[in-house]
Amino acid sequence: MTPEPLRTTPSTAHLPWGPFHNFRTWICLWTCLFICTTCSTPAHSATQQDIQELRTLSSSVLINILTYHNPNGTPYDLDAAEAYQGDLQRLLHKTQQLGMPDLIIQTERLRVAIEDLRHLPQSKADVRYVIPPYSLWLPQVIEQQALLNTVLSDLYARQASVSERQKTLHELSWKIERLLLSYQISAFPSLVTQDGVLDAQTLTALDASIQQHLTELSDVPELAQLKKIALHYQSIRLHLLNPATDWGPSAIARYLLGAAKQLDDLAGSIDSL
Repeated sequence: MTPEPLRTTPSTAHLPWGPFHNFRTWICLWTCLFICTTCSTPAHSATQQDIQELRTLSSSVLINILTYHNPNGTPYDLDAAEAYQGDLQRLLHKTQQLGMPDLIIQTERLRVAIEDLRHLPQSKADVRYVIPPYSLWLPQVIEQQALLNTVLSDLYARQASVSERQKTLHELSWKIERLLLSYQISAFPSLVTQDGVLDAQTLTALDASIQQHLTELSDVPELAQLKKIALHYQSIRLHLLNPATDWGPSAIARYLLGAAKQLDDLAGSIDSL
């Protein structure tokens, strides 16, 4: 009996430019637009701390998605699935609370792109019968998350400035997230997109800046807990800069996402210099 050939691409009905997908996307976006236009003012004023926490949530969603699907790590791990699904719900909720139209619409676009990942295998058993079309579905999520980060960075710059120490903690968190995201995309096989992948010069500069910030801030008595983050970073930084074939996306994501969230929490607890 002739075995059934492997299906290497999804049917045309599932293609992202198909008529159903476009119709569904427009319905979602028009719904968001309606919500935005019915809100005369935001639920509460945004702060740079609010926006930074949204940036970290956005990064966490994408990084955990890549970790969940990456065959070079621990694919289809339930913890990664729960992490990105939970952070996506928190991201959607917080953007609705802030009531900013551009932010709400772009977050919804990200959600729609993530919803289409249902066409990818969701377990090791699925992979036996399908060659996963990662390059068809994941680049859309990466692109929409990058556009969301652009919106968030613009919003961050337009809010009242926090203290210099808070801003430094925000910058440190953001730099760690950028470095981690570049690593996660690079660690993913058969992913044609290079969006978000940093060149060697940028990686080296980011690493040097992260080390400098961690060294300086760790000497501040109120920020002594950063010494532990600095130790974790030192233990894995060479993997980030020179991964070769020794990929460890799951473990590195766990350490660095945890560090970024701790930095945000710490910044939120600081009122002034």
